Parts: sequence; C-alpha cells; structure tokens
Amino acid sequence: MDEPVLLTPDELRRMMDEPNNIRNLSVIASIDHGKSSLIDQLLAAAGIILRNEFELRFTEVRYDSAERRTSIRPGSWPLHFKLPQESIQRSFLINLFDSSSHLDSSHQLATSLRVSDGALVVIDVIEGALTPPINLLRQALIECITPILTLNKLDRAFSELQIEHEQLYQTCFHIIDATNNIIDTYSDVDSQGKTLLSVTKGTVAFSSGLQGWGFTLSKFARMYAIKFGIDEAKMIDRLWGDSYYDSANKKWTSNPISSSGDHLPRGFCKFILEPISEICNACMQNDMEKLDKCLSFIGIELTSQDRYNFQEKRLFKCIMQKWLPISDAILSMIVHHIPSPIQAQDHRVQNLYTGPMDDDTAKSIKNCDPTGPLVMYISKMLPSSNRGRFYAFGRVFSGTITTGQKIRILGSKYEFGRMEDVVIKSAVRLEIPMGRFLESVESVPAGNICTVFGIDAYILGTATLTSDEHSHPITSIKISLHPIVEVWVEAKDPKDLPKLIEGLRQLNKIDSLVQIRSDEIGLQMLSGAGDRHLRSCISQLGEIVNAPITASDPVVRFRETVISESSHVCMTKSPNKHNRIYVTAVPLADGLADAIESGIISPKDDPQVRSQVLSEKFDWDLIEAKKIWSFGPDDSGANLCVDVSDGVRYLNEIKDSVCAAFQWTTSEGVLVGEKMRGIRFNIHDVVLHADAIHRGGGQIIPTVRRALYAAQLSCETRLMEPIYLVEALCRPNDVETIINIINMRTGEIIDQIQKRNSIVNVIARLPVAESMGFQDQVQTETLGHVFPQCVFDHWKIMPGDPWQEGDMQFQTVCEIRKRRGLSPDLPILSKYEDTL
Repeated sequence: MDEPVLLTPDELRRMMDEPNNIRNLSVIASIDHGKSSLIDQLLAAAGIILRNEFELRFTEVRYDSAERRTSIRPGSWPLHFKLPQESIQRSFLINLFDSSSHLDSSHQLATSLRVSDGALVVIDVIEGALTPPINLLRQALIECITPILTLNKLDRAFSELQIEHEQLYQTCFHIIDATNNIIDTYSDVDSQGKTLLSVTKGTVAFSSGLQGWGFTLSKFARMYAIKFGIDEAKMIDRLWGDSYYDSANKKWTSNPISSSGDHLPRGFCKFILEPISEICNACMQNDMEKLDKCLSFIGIELTSQDRYNFQEKRLFKCIMQKWLPISDAILSMIVHHIPSPIQAQDHRVQNLYTGPMDDDTAKSIKNCDPTGPLVMYISKMLPSSNRGRFYAFGRVFSGTITTGQKIRILGSKYEFGRMEDVVIKSAVRLEIPMGRFLESVESVPAGNICTVFGIDAYILGTATLTSDEHSHPITSIKISLHPIVEVWVEAKDPKDLPKLIEGLRQLNKIDSLVQIRSDEIGLQMLSGAGDRHLRSCISQLGEIVNAPITASDPVVRFRETVISESSHVCMTKSPNKHNRIYVTAVPLADGLADAIESGIISPKDDPQVRSQVLSEKFDWDLIEAKKIWSFGPDDSGANLCVDVSDGVRYLNEIKDSVCAAFQWTTSEGVLVGEKMRGIRFNIHDVVLHADAIHRGGGQIIPTVRRALYAAQLSCETRLMEPIYLVEALCRPNDVETIINIINMRTGEIIDQIQKRNSIVNVIARLPVAESMGFQDQVQTETLGHVFPQCVFDHWKIMPGDPWQEGDMQFQTVCEIRKRRGLSPDLPILSKYEDTL
C-alpha cells in the first residue's frame, strides 16, 4: 500500500539531491470547490497535522482567511511518499503549493505556478466546470504546467443529492471534456505537447476532500481484474466509456441494450458507483447486515469501537477512508503523471529563460544541473518574524545556492547588458518551508524550492538570482489582473504615519499587484484588483503596522482616452521662448491597446518585426511604425509617442526629454489626472535653439507636457471605465434575483446557460464602479446559495460628454477632480496651447 510518512529536515535535505524523485505541484480551484479540505487530508496522511485539527483549517495561515473559509495567502508543504515498485521501494518528495481561490488574488496563483511543474485542478463534481477554474487552468497552461484533475465532493452525490448513477457519470464526462477543450485550446504544442486528461490513463481522480476518500480507476481495475481473471489494463478500459455489463449473459458489450431489450448498466456505474452507493445507503439506514456483506466484498473490517462510535455519515466516512484513502489516490496520481524537475525543465526552458537556448545557463536549466551556473527565480516575498524583514521565496532552476554565496540579484526591470536594477550581495541564510515553519539548510540544489534571507532590501516582488554575469534573467510572471480599485488609508494617530508608510512599503513587497502612491494632498493611496482584494490588503496592512488605521470606501480607477483625431496641430513654446513643439493626438486602432497590454506588442520587440505587425494588422505606415519613440506610462503602457517629422535639426538630442515628458503626461491625463489609454501622439515638427544650453530638459520637458495636454484637449476626450465579467451559478428560483441585482447596478446580462441538475449559469457584464458590495448582496439575498465570480474583462468608453453639464460623465469627472483636490473648472485648450 502507498504510504505517506512525516519528513524530518535532514531526510528532506537528503531527498532534495534526487531530482528524478521530486514533484513540484500547485493545487488550484475556484471558491468552495473543496481545495483546502483536500489539502488538509493530504497533510494529515503525511503526519503534518492531526485529523482532529481539521476544524482549525490548517491551510488558512491568516485569521481573515480562515474566517471566510477560503484561501487568501498561499502555503507550501513538503510530503514524503513511498511507492512500492516491484521489489524496490521508491521514495518521492512532493512539494505541494496551495494558492488563493479568489480571482482577485489569482496573481498569487501565478507565483505558485512559476515554481511548479504540475497543477492539481480541483473541480466540484456537483457544480461543474465554471469559468473561474478554467481561467486558473488557462493561467497554468501559459506557464507550460502539466495538469491533472480530481472531481471533488463526490460524497454529496451519494449521501445528500442521491444522483442517479448514469447522470453522475454524464456529469463527470462533460466536466472532463470541457476541461480538455481548454487544454486543447491553450496548450503550447511546441513546448510541452497537449497532455489531455484521461480517466483510463490515470490523470483523473474522484474524491471527497471533506470525508478523506478518493480513487482512480486503477484501484477498482486491480480488484476486478482478479475477480474476472482478466488483464488489469483491459479492465480499466471497461470501467469507463461506452462499455456495459450484461449480468444475465455475464459478458461485456458496447451496446447499452441487451438482446432481451433490457437497459444495461455502464461499467463505471455497475462496478464503482453502485458498491459505494450500497455502502452509503446501508450506513444511512443503519442496516448492519447489508453493510457487513458489502464490507466482506471489499475486504474491509470494522472494529467494535468503529461500530459503537460512528453512525450514518460518520460511519460511511470511516469505511471509505479505510477502503479508499484519499492520499493513496491523489499522491499516486501525482508521482505517476506530474513530471520531475528534470523532465519539466527540458520543455519549460524555452518559456522560462530570456537568453539564447545554446548558452551554458540555458543548457544547465534544461538539464536541471546542480553543478551548473546558479539560476534561482524569486516569485514572492514572505514576511519574517523579524518585523520589517522578508524571506525571498523561489525555486532553483540551475546550479546550487549555498549559505554565504555571492549572488547577482537581477530585479524585475533588469535588462541584459545594463547595470540598472542589479545588485551583488550574499545569501545570509537559506531555509526550506515546512508548512507554517522554516528549517535552515546549508545548500539547495536545482529542482527545489527554498527561501533566502538577507536580500529582501534589494527585491520588489520578483527577481532572478544568478552566479554568472553572462546569465540572462528568468521571464517575468504574466499577470492578467489590473489594479483598478483604490482606497486612501491613514493612521488614526498622526504619530503613527511613519509606521503606516513603512507598512505600505512592506505590503507592496508581499503583494506585487498592490500599487502605492501619494496623491496631490498627501493622502496615501492603495490600489488593488477589486473590493475583496483591497479588504484583504487593508487587514494585512493593519497586522503589519500594528496600530489603528482607517480606510476610505473603495473608488474605481478610470482611464483617459480620445475618440477622434486632433482638430489641428497644437504648438507650445518653451519657457525661454526659444523652442517650439508641434503635436497631434489620434486614437489607436481597435485592438492595438489590448495587444500592447497583453504583451503581443511591446517595447522590447525587434523594431523591424514590430513595424511589420503594425503595418499588416493595424494599417500603420511602415516608416512611421519604425519611429516609435516610447510606450507609456511606465515604459509599457498602451499609449505611443511617434516621430512623424522630417529633417528636424537636433531632434535626437531632445529625444530623452520628450520621452520623459511623455511618461509623465500619460500617467496623469489632463481631464482628471488618471492614466491615459489608447492614444497615439505624433510629433510633427520641432523648432530648437542652435545653442544646446537653451534646449535642455528644463526647457523641453514642460513644453512637451503642455503640448501633449493640448493635443489631448484638441480631440474629443473621454473617460474609460473598467468592466467586470460576472458569472453566477445558481438554482432556477435564484435566477430572477441575480438578474434584478445586476440590472439595478446598470449591468448587462449576456447569457443564461442551462447546466445539468437544473443549474443555471448567469453570465453578465458589470461596471466595476457598481460592483462594490455586489458579491455580499448576492450572497445575502440568495441565503448564501450563490457566490458570483467577477473578473476584469475590458475597458469601456463611458457614454456621454464630460463637457456637457448634467451628463453622467460630466458628474463623474467633477467628482474625481474634487476627490483629487483639482480645480473644479474643467481644463480648456487655450491654457496649454501657445500661438505664434
């Protein structure tokens, strides 16, 4: 029998030297699909926790996480699993990573996936494959992760809902099929191939995380292969798919109708679901005589203490844990179907490494070589017991990191060949995660995870650690979320302001999605992905600061854009009147802003290739496409500064000043001070003083900024608001309630999809500004039966005209300007444009 055992730190360190026997795995699921309960069962089987600790929700490392009964901050646990293999017992080290179930915190999932080689997808077999788990699976496939699946909460089908066996089979079949469609669509064939899920191949399990039992087909195939005297592989094929058993003639057939006209039971229903159902019914009816016959058939014995202590559901749970322990099914599936670091890095290196595939570092990553140059990716920062200090958590992809080793820290903004955002420091201490605790070690070889202490001051979010100056950095994590909601926070006692500012800095290290800024009147602003994400951040900030803080109601971040070309070429003069800039603004072509934000088009692209794409797909002039000066804001935003001038003297000398002004301007639009989006600024002409001292940055930067603002105002300027895609799985009698709530909040119903078991999936779009408290309202009015999922979908131009008094957009602009401390009067073109 497969046997999980408790690991000691010394045993764990010894196993880290055998990369073929290591499995790095993230567990992903949407809210309330039973992920945390399932992980708790695996930890209990490994001896990390006692089974009577389950009510403590061991995987919830924060109080607010346990209070909401959902994962917020991910954890990491090493499990030891011994697998009998012929006459030799093979031991495996399984590093299990828990991740957040909230879509608002799915960026934390990305940090877990980067250090993983596989993903265990947990889907509630009753609710089915919703969009949230599919979105998370899609994110795993972007990282070239190998997925396996468990259909969870199977106990409800027997003890609570009593679903017919054929209907339960069809539900399982359709969930697996839908999941495979996502894998087929988003898998990168070139790098990893399409690893579709298959029940018969053992990449799909069936489980009850709450009750602690589960199985794959191989468990039953072994049992029935002996009974029928046939090969185990043939038996597996008969236990799934269109294979039916004719009891009267004692034979298998692919025809569901017998020769006598009777309906035949499917193999999966007859030989798997039926025995479980009989045991469940006998337990619930307290029919001990029938139960004893069932136990005799499956070879399980109950002690007298079990019979005395347990009844009904608890008795069913006891029997199923003895017969089909969940650890055997899940951990065995992991070691057989999740690749080792050596196997995984062989195909992941193309997506991980930014350098050439033929250099020494790439070869070492590909082979997971512990003797090669060090490459470790830091995916997140973890707070330490030493207040204000952090552990850098990550995975070693190449070489071996040792305590005291000199390492090159390549920050997220580092570019190969430049010295910006690179620091050389020593690793003060190495520690390996043991659940909620850390154990010190001297070294960690390739293929393993660890934390590094002593380098937190030089890392913000993510980084690459290397030992060779010729090594390129690891690719940055791709995050699909946007910080579109913000609050202002302040300390109740003014003397705690320094603590608050330091706490915000620490929070920004822990959560890379959080954005911190000070507004025009000195308030500390905190931006996040949504209402719930911000609430979690504020709670965490309170723990860090350890002083009373207050927070405003959340407000939405907008974007500024234009919907027409400039009415004329705008000109501005420098303060010394010796330089003139001529600029126009035009909206970007449809889809171009999305392409920039998704990374399809970026400033790091080869200019020749990028110009060709812009010319072919977005109808740009090929020459102008080669003269893009800057993307903004933050050197990567969806606004472009383009040189369309011809033969201007000294133009390249002011390029840096123009780009600096462009970055500044696009981060603070003229209308309400929000970031711009979807605007192309064309520089038509520049008149510069012949003496360089009169065309320095102090003269050019403010001039260009006013010119860009004038160009924006010479177009029809509009606000863009963020829109959520909402999905709510509900019963038919809750559909009207959901639709009414969405309509009240000016949302738009897109579709109503009828699922199996009379479940309806309501799909809608909802302005983020109207989403505050939406999830809580839905849960309240449906008595907790519906939990809608909201994920950012797109930016939408608000209807109306910001200069039309009484218009909704005019009111929104006035509210934002008042909140930001700006003049109540809207900007006018003559304030920024000069005349000859």
